[in-house]
Amino acid sequence: MNGTLEVYSQKTAELAACGHRLASCGQYEQALEYFTEAIKYNPKEYKLFGNRSFCYERLQQYESALQDSEVALSLEPGWIKGHFRQGKALCGLKRYYEASLTYKNILRQESSSVEAASELKRAQSLHLMEMGFSWTEACEALKEHGTLEEALEALFIGGAEPVTDLMPLKPKRGSPSSHAHPDPRRPELCPRPPVEGCCRDTKTQLVKEEEEVEEEDEEERGEEDEGWTVLGRSRPHQARRRNAAPLKPVTEAPVRNAPKWEMYSVWVGSMAPTLTIPALHNLFNRAGHVTSVKMLVEQQCAFINYTRMEDCDRAIQLMDGLVVEGTPLAVRYPNRFLNEMNGQDGYPLPASKNLKECFFWRTNGCIKTVGCIFKHIPEHKHIDRDKLRP
Repeated sequence: MNGTLEVYSQKTAELAACGHRLASCGQYEQALEYFTEAIKYNPKEYKLFGNRSFCYERLQQYESALQDSEVALSLEPGWIKGHFRQGKALCGLKRYYEASLTYKNILRQESSSVEAASELKRAQSLHLMEMGFSWTEACEALKEHGTLEEALEALFIGGAEPVTDLMPLKPKRGSPSSHAHPDPRRPELCPRPPVEGCCRDTKTQLVKEEEEVEEEDEEERGEEDEGWTVLGRSRPHQARRRNAAPLKPVTEAPVRNAPKWEMYSVWVGSMAPTLTIPALHNLFNRAGHVTSVKMLVEQQCAFINYTRMEDCDRAIQLMDGLVVEGTPLAVRYPNRFLNEMNGQDGYPLPASKNLKECFFWRTNGCIKTVGCIFKHIPEHKHIDRDKLRP
């Protein structure tokens, strides 16, 4: 029995070593096969799953990368590198909010981790880009504000226009601007902080930091250097960026004398999970011209943007408490407007002094005993309930 275990252990080490060499040369598909074979001989070695997750992530097979990272963490919950693998896979799947939570978990364990802070900022920036903002706007907002929620509120209320509303600038082929801004969705093309202990051989594109199968006395010493880090690709881009002429950000208006529209927003909460952006756009278009809709899926809320303050007032009067997809909507001003208008925390006062009487109070009863912006006249409770019966 002991002889069989020794043979399996030796076979695992040989296969893992071959996988290391292939991955270091960028041959991820072949490395994947070796790590898979090694797992067959030792299915409880968490680092093998972590390395295979790395290969899947490089091959853009993010679902498989996420599964392997979760297996690795189930075998070794405190493995920091496994959380990094999980975060990279979630970013690849465009599940940026979950990726941000993963990197925050790493920072709770290692508050001084520069790499975790960098990856957290990247995930949050990609989250904002998915909502329509540019990479520059997202980075500046996150740099100025402490959290994603504060940065998002500043972008909406500050009147930042989504990049999708503008014509993209297409640099000429071969021009310096074509290399000035690497794609933020491809981390291997973006500058990364140097990893301590990495070999800096310029001939190799990928650097192996730590062998997976190692002795116990070496494991603690090399724990921080596990996996591979792309170094070669980022250097040419950094050199080009230093030599390239500065490129104006895409958020600047490509058409001269383009009008600058002021934007006013209302916050919509208590939304049904089935509610979509087009449905919100059509619904709130009844109150005025909607310029854009920004939905936060994780928070189950949205921001509706108008060009006139009167449209915001009308939207709050008409839509607050309206039942859509079986759920009554909550329509308010954003918190920043609230604090400026009321001088206190909580929801804002209604936009108009001439409040309408609450429709639900007069029929089946309003579920908002506190906070409804419409009138609740005690004598009129359920007065119109019979009118709703067939």
